[in-house]
Amino acid sequence: MCPEGHPFRRCSKANSNHTIPNCDRSPLPAYAPLFFPAYFNSRFVTEEIDKYVNANIQDFTNQSIPVTCAWFGQSHIELTATIFSPTPNSNAQENYTGGLGLSLGVSSLPIGLSPHDTDSAKKAINKYAEDILASRFDEISFAANMRTDLCPESSKGIMKTIFAFYQARKEKDPLLHDVLLFYLYLSLVPLPIIFTQTSASSITAKLGEAFKSTDRCSSRMLDRQIKHILYLSNRQVLARVLKTLEKHIRGRDSSSWPMLFCTILILASSIEALQSQAQIHFCTANSIPVTPAVTEQETAKQVCQDLDDIPFAQLKYLFHAIYRTSQPGKGGINPFVRGNLATERIGLDAPAREMIEGIRVVMARLPMRNDYKLPEYGCNTSWGQGFSELIQEGCWGVSWRLFGLVRWIMR
Repeated sequence: MCPEGHPFRRCSKANSNHTIPNCDRSPLPAYAPLFFPAYFNSRFVTEEIDKYVNANIQDFTNQSIPVTCAWFGQSHIELTATIFSPTPNSNAQENYTGGLGLSLGVSSLPIGLSPHDTDSAKKAINKYAEDILASRFDEISFAANMRTDLCPESSKGIMKTIFAFYQARKEKDPLLHDVLLFYLYLSLVPLPIIFTQTSASSITAKLGEAFKSTDRCSSRMLDRQIKHILYLSNRQVLARVLKTLEKHIRGRDSSSWPMLFCTILILASSIEALQSQAQIHFCTANSIPVTPAVTEQETAKQVCQDLDDIPFAQLKYLFHAIYRTSQPGKGGINPFVRGNLATERIGLDAPAREMIEGIRVVMARLPMRNDYKLPEYGCNTSWGQGFSELIQEGCWGVSWRLFGLVRWIMR
């Protein structure tokens, strides 16, 4: 990292153009904690889950039953859960409400993962995610199942192109697999699980309660426990991603360009997803104040700023520096510049060429912009500013941004 107050020459030059902050020489795995900010992940750590279970479950019954839940798009997850007896002051059966305290019409049932259910739940969650990644795109759309308000069509087009590239390869690349899995896990965390009508009917029958076909049921306890498993699993996945990514970066292998390009795009998408979660968490917390709004806002801003200033900025610099994308005429590799000889030498395969052309098509539909002014973080900011800067520097040589899921692929 640059000494405080004494940036290296390249950083001084970069800062004069407002490109990146001072460099960070830390190994990439050191960035992992920034992707799991305590600001909105603290409820998923083991200590907090144990407190939540002890505060809401008096004891588990012997009624373990298979349940099916709708979760990501039209896909369902199947696992085994156990009905429990709530504590006298349990709040785990409170009906779900939105950020303003309005009812969402979803009832919370007293069922969760007993210690005997946990291992099978881990396997079920892993199988569920792997099935999504293994599915053909027209059967389970990886991109189309993103929340519409957070992901405009242009961003879905980018994600669809990357996912199709992953699927088209005969041998699935471990790095691209893991970064897609990381992004999928991040996408699952904000989504509540909803029991299918068959499962809800079965659970309510065990509880001796009536069930109406119009009822929508979930379980705060089961949802929290599943998100805890996701949280722990995703930390392991990201550790693999960053370790493998650093190995590729240090190797400077030109044939790795397509994989590194897609990996960094997805990590940037993940950063934007985390920034959106921070904004949503701030808005929710601000509607039902627990801590002063100013403190909440500053915390949310810091989470977003840290992600931009460290992993986001450094990945941009490393990608452009390794492949010299702004110097396609001097041996730099930039497949987005037609006729780039260095690109031709690395021999891109058909899936890689289709991926590049697919992204080119998406980008060509977007308006040109010369405005580099970045929006303030906060509840009312517009969502995202695009994938374009990763591609922008040395690819088209124009100052414009792709509005979409990812805010500032590269800054």
